[in-house]
Amino acid sequence: MTDQAQLIDAVIQAPPSRREAILQAALGKDQPRPGKIAEAAAILHTCKKTIERYGKAGLLTPIRISPRCIRYDLSEVERLATRGVEPDRTRTKASGDLP
Repeated sequence: MTDQAQLIDAVIQAPPSRREAILQAALGKDQPRPGKIAEAAAILHTCKKTIERYGKAGLLTPIRISPRCIRYDLSEVERLATRGVEPDRTRTKASGDLP
């Protein structure tokens, strides 16, 4: 069986909730696209300090190349720009997370 046939078979047999993940993995879209903090800031139309804050808050995942060289997954940044913040990832004063 060829690779394409195996992929098609796996997608057909997979539950609907897993199909998207299988297709993304097959297309290589789940690979991180590391970008500089300035690139992430440009995508989100914000400053570099805000990107650092998003990393500390857990909204973005920093990719540490070295102690002073930090990158952000541009795919994750674009998802944040288009979809916004998921409700369970936000912090509010009402929940006691913020001072």
